Parts: sequence; C-alpha cells; structure tokens
Amino acid sequence: PDFNNPLLAILLSLMRLPVVVLCDVQAFYHMISLRPEDRDAFRFYRWVKGNVGELEALRMTRVVFGAGPSSSAATYCFRANADRHASEYSKEVVETVKEGFYVDDGGNDSPKDEDAIKLAKGLISLCEKGGFKLTKFMSNSRAVLDSIQADLLHPAVISCGDTLPTISVLGLDYDTESDKFCVKVPSQKV
Repeated sequence: PDFNNPLLAILLSLMRLPVVVLCDVQAFYHMISLRPEDRDAFRFYRWVKGNVGELEALRMTRVVFGAGPSSSAATYCFRANADRHASEYSKEVVETVKEGFYVDDGGNDSPKDEDAIKLAKGLISLCEKGGFKLTKFMSNSRAVLDSIQADLLHPAVISCGDTLPTISVLGLDYDTESDKFCVKVPSQKV
C-alpha cells in the first residue's frame, strides 16, 4: 500500500500559519531492520572475489532505498513510533509525524516562534525514541533556528549570514526569507 501523504496537501499546509519548520529524517530507510525471515526478499548476488565464475547470495539486513516496499515499510515504522509514544507528546507533534511528512521530508507551521520551537524540540525527541534522527532543520524564523543545535540545522543555514537561504523542499524552491515557494522554469531556445 501507498502510505505517502499527498504531496500537495503537505506543501499547502506549510502556508497556513506564519512560522514554518522543516526537517529531514537522516538515513530514513536504513533505520529500519528487516526481520530475518524477510531478508530473502532483499537478496542480491555478487561475484566471489578471486573466482569470477562463482556467485554468492547476500541479504540486506536493513530496508533499502529503491525497493518496492521500502517507502511503505519505513513510513509505517515511522508512524508506529509516533503512535507508540503519542501519550508523551502534544497532538501537534504526533500529527506532524503522521501527516506532515512525505517519506523522509517533513514539516509544519505554527502561529508563533514559541510554538514552532516546541514543535521542533518535540519532533526531535519523539523521533529519537524510535531511532530516527531529524536533521537539516530549516525555518523562516531566526528564533526557531537559534533554538536548534547547530549540527541539526540545514547546511545552508550555517553559511547564510544575515539573509535566510532558498532551499529545495519536496521538489520546489522555498525562499525562507520571503516565505514563498518558487518554481524554476527552464528557458528554451527557439
């Protein structure tokens, strides 16, 4: 089954309230272990070193990017972690994990900096409980960015100086300074 949230719904949801928080799940697929009985579905073959005529079968122990069920399996586990710890976190944090992510990219918006900071810190904590690490945090608010430890920030933030950068979000450019999504249309020579 396709567990992905609708892409357009996620993009539109980021434009409701003034303060946006975006992040990425680091090594999303590799955080999910495969049960031993399921590993045969993720077999691959390679030549035995030193013996070109002989193949050996190897099995993946983690979900891999690109396999048919990978996105659904990883998304299911990501949401199951939110369900498992839902009573410990605000409704907004749990709903962001369940409805605000498209595969490993996610975010939400908040009415005020303080709410966005609570959201970011709650997301970090909730995801850590399941072995997921959120990184590449971006926001259109300096206060939110200042509240997140530097190694979790988007690399463009660290080198941006006074002006917030434009980054790619779900296939679109997001100008964090002006809080606008942009589409680049390639020019064609006639």
